[in-house]
Amino acid sequence: MNFRDASLKWKMAIPVIAMVTIGIIIITVITTIRTRDIVIDEAKTTTLGGYRDTVLNALTTMMITGNFKEGAAAFNEQMSHIADLRVIRSEGLDGEYGKGLPDRYAKDAIEKEVLKDGKEKVVLEGEYIRGVYPYLAGSDFMGKDCLACHHVKEGAVLGAVSIRIPLKGSFDKINASRNLYLAIGLSGALIIAAFIILIATAVLRPLSRLKEKVGLLSGGDLRVTIESHGKDEIGELADGMNRMVRSFSNIINNMFTSANNLACKVDILREKADTASEGSREQSVQSGQIAAAAEEMSQTITAIANNAASASELSSDAMDIAKSGKELTDASFETINEVNASTDELAGMIDRLNNRAAEIGDIVTVIKDIADQTNLLALNAAIEAARAGDQGRGFAVVADEVRKLAEKTINATTEISEKIGVVQEETDMTTRSMSVSSRGITKAVDHIRSLNSILQGIVESVQRVSSEITQIATAVEEQSAAAEEVASNIEKTSAIAVEMDKMAHDLMSEVGSMIEMTEDIRDTETGFKTKGSELMMIDVAKTAHKLFVSKIGECLKGNMTLEPEHLPDHLNCRFGKWYFGEGKHICGSLPSYEAIDDPHVKIHALAKETLSAHNAGDTERAAAGYREMAVVSSMIGELLDGIKREELSR
Repeated sequence: MNFRDASLKWKMAIPVIAMVTIGIIIITVITTIRTRDIVIDEAKTTTLGGYRDTVLNALTTMMITGNFKEGAAAFNEQMSHIADLRVIRSEGLDGEYGKGLPDRYAKDAIEKEVLKDGKEKVVLEGEYIRGVYPYLAGSDFMGKDCLACHHVKEGAVLGAVSIRIPLKGSFDKINASRNLYLAIGLSGALIIAAFIILIATAVLRPLSRLKEKVGLLSGGDLRVTIESHGKDEIGELADGMNRMVRSFSNIINNMFTSANNLACKVDILREKADTASEGSREQSVQSGQIAAAAEEMSQTITAIANNAASASELSSDAMDIAKSGKELTDASFETINEVNASTDELAGMIDRLNNRAAEIGDIVTVIKDIADQTNLLALNAAIEAARAGDQGRGFAVVADEVRKLAEKTINATTEISEKIGVVQEETDMTTRSMSVSSRGITKAVDHIRSLNSILQGIVESVQRVSSEITQIATAVEEQSAAAEEVASNIEKTSAIAVEMDKMAHDLMSEVGSMIEMTEDIRDTETGFKTKGSELMMIDVAKTAHKLFVSKIGECLKGNMTLEPEHLPDHLNCRFGKWYFGEGKHICGSLPSYEAIDDPHVKIHALAKETLSAHNAGDTERAAAGYREMAVVSSMIGELLDGIKREELSR
């Protein structure tokens, strides 16, 4: 197991126990090493030094007394019981005393080094300590004059003494003491470890309880209360955790309520956006129809304007013709007046009558031509008046009268021609015919006056008709401009309606995203259990089923897609899990609790049937299922309110 995963008790105890144990071991080892060094140092300075002085003094004395060989053997025998003693002679003595025994010379590097350098050397050899000491020639070596017997320089190395003493006994005692100290130290460490574990267990017991409570908190249960004893750090931590849990619980409850209210508001917003979308689509369709009608009206007005312009041109032509006719009648009237005056003077002008008869015949011919042309113009005017409709009706009457007068004028001119012929043929009958001619001229004058008056009326009528037609043309132009402006505004309105429809569709998409976000928030919050959150699930279920019905409605409108097999049933939905779980323990005994089961099962079954019908193209059955879902959803909402009331009244 990883040390990081161990409990705090072991994290506290193990390092302390390890430190104590390591400390005891280190102290024991250091004490052992120090004791060993002391023993070795004592052996170097005291034991070996004493043996050195004893041996060198004894050897010097035996050399002075002259019994070195015999005494040395006995002395070595005695010293063997105390230490391993060996006397080494220098090769420099061979020339003076002869060759010695082989075992009397240096055997190893240490002895050779001492004989060579003349300096003592002490070394540790396993469980023995060995000291090799040189024997130096001097005039006062331990109170003796070596130079009296040895003919060497002062300070020359005459030999050496190798003394080796065992340290095993001391080392065994040191090791025994070490083992004893180590056993005592480890026992103490175990006692300390047990004491530390007991203290850590007692100190950390509240922390263990805190750990259990935090485990419940991590599972989303914010209803726990952490007990605290004392005002130490753990107690303050527990109090702080309780405050944090209460604060967090209040935040969760507020978020729960806000999310549920937000879901309700978003559903209302969805309904408003759906209504706005339908209205904008209908407005777009109507705007298109109105635009088409306005376009047709504009075309009709344009046609009327063209006809009015043509009528205005025709009325202008008629006016010109009428003015020309009036001018002709004025001329005819003057001519006839002249004829009338001539008739009065006819008696005196008989002679000139034949000469003027031809001229009169020409004039009559002209008059006849004018009458024919007037008759033709009157017919044309009647045709144009007929085209003008009601507005040209009066003009048609006048034109008919003009035609009649023209016919009469033709008849009159014919008669005048006949009379002129008679005058030409029967000059002698002039006098008798004067009275007849005078009456005919008088009638012609009357007729011409009438024609002149009629033509004046025609001119005035044509002027009025032309003015009216001009006003009609102006009004039609204004209507045409207004119709074009109306059509342009309708096109703008249609474009705005299309944009509004797009905005409404985008709004519906955003509302759908907001609904998903609120559901995610509520799904997250339902993972927490707080004081008071038990009954909040009722409000959540009420809103959730409204949104569930709304989702089905959006599928029927084509705004989203759901598959029937992916819909949750009454057991796997959020409310179903609560109903058969925690809700059963809280509200299972309430009357409304049992009553809500059947509607809850029904609304999920209806949802699958409605979607299946919609996917199969059976819109009528899908619409009926959706309406029934809305009714069942209202029933579920009433039963949920009943559960809440019954629970609060207990």
